[in-house]
Amino acid sequence: MDLRENSEVELPESQKFSHITSAPLNKEFPSVQGLVPYFCARNPFVKPGDEEDDVIKPSNVASAMLIFVWFLLSPFWNVSGWSVGNSLVQAVLAVCFIEGNSGMFHIVFDNENLNQFPIIGPLAKDFQIHHVQPAAITKVNIIEYLQQVHLPGVLIIPLQVFLTREWVSMRPFWFFTILYLHVMFLAHRWAHMLPGENYKTVSWAQKHGLLLSMKHHVQHHKTYDCNYSIFMGW
Repeated sequence: MDLRENSEVELPESQKFSHITSAPLNKEFPSVQGLVPYFCARNPFVKPGDEEDDVIKPSNVASAMLIFVWFLLSPFWNVSGWSVGNSLVQAVLAVCFIEGNSGMFHIVFDNENLNQFPIIGPLAKDFQIHHVQPAAITKVNIIEYLQQVHLPGVLIIPLQVFLTREWVSMRPFWFFTILYLHVMFLAHRWAHMLPGENYKTVSWAQKHGLLLSMKHHVQHHKTYDCNYSIFMGW
């Protein structure tokens, strides 16, 4: 099966990745013969109209809860812990926290051995489908796209905020963590967009290593065994 017909753009070889027969998906999905475009937005293994629904669906309740927690952590609600020095330190620590956890999350859910487990299995499989339709994330409404990260975020972050409530110096850390969670998710989306489709500021940040770039991320889609972080790509 040659999947080049699924691409909406004719790409140079550097922006295509070849076989996925050696990737973690090879037992879950049929082998692909030929080149799979980096900008493929449709799952080649299902017929139009038969696509499976996303396991993580946008939830307005989860979104409202996470945004509410974010507001409670902000200096607009309470200035405790928001000294200039501490805020700068916590902002940097939050960058490292999101970057590292995005990589760890990616490593775990790329593992097809999880696919048969209850609850986590469907999540892992849904996560791995991105490898056969990489550009699908650029076609989703941006609000609905960001809402996909709200449910995991609201299940984890508010609990951590509660457990560290006695340390007011942590308030900026969790504030920036929620902020960067959204930027990380957007950075992954932007890394799958044509350079001409991105904002100039995004392209500049990608070029200078402040956001995940296509050049860096495409290496992950070639082998699935490197470049797991999807925030800045460190």
